[in-house]
Amino acid sequence: MKRIVAAILLIALSVGGSVLVVCCIQEKSDKILKLMEQDRELVITSQTTDKNRANEIKEEWESVESFMSAFLPHSEIDSVEIGIRCLENYDEQGLCDEYLETLNDCINTLNHVKESEKILLKNIF
Repeated sequence: MKRIVAAILLIALSVGGSVLVVCCIQEKSDKILKLMEQDRELVITSQTTDKNRANEIKEEWESVESFMSAFLPHSEIDSVEIGIRCLENYDEQGLCDEYLETLNDCINTLNHVKESEKILLKNIF
C-alpha cells in the first residue's frame, strides 16, 4: 500500500511541477510579448526606432532566458535571442524596416512557443 501512495504522490508532484513550469512560461512570454508589441506599435506610428525600448526588451529577455532555455526547445529560443540582439544593431544603423521585420519574427516565434506549451490534448498527443 505504501508503494501505491508513493507512486501517486510522485505522479502528482510531476504533474504539478509541469503545470507550474507551463504557467511560468506563459507569464514570462506574456511579459516579453507585451513589450515587443508596444514597441512594434510605436515604431509603426513614428517610423523610428528607440534604443531605450530595444534595451528594455533585451534586459527583459536576459532576465528570463535561462529559465526558458532550461524548459523549451533551443531552436526557437535561439532564434528569438538572435533577433533580440539584432534589434540593437538595426536601431544603431537606422534600419527601421529590418527592425520591424525582426521584431515581428520574435513576436511570432514567442507566440508559437506559448501556444505549443499550453496544456491541450493536441500538444500532448
